[in-house]
Amino acid sequence: SLGLACLDGYALKVKRDLNNAVLVSLFVVGDWVLLRFSRLLHRAQLLV
Repeated sequence: SLGLACLDGYALKVKRDLNNAVLVSLFVVGDWVLLRFSRLLHRAQLLV
C-alpha cells in the first residue's frame, strides 16, 4: 500500500527500523478491507 511505502521511505530517511508486526498488520488489514469494499461497490454498480 502507499501508506506502507511512505512509512518505509521515512524509516530509510531517518535511518531507523519502524516496521513492527503490529504496524504492518494494521496496514495489511486496512488494505484487505479496502479491497473487499471496492469489490462490493464494483459489483453493486454492475447490477444497476
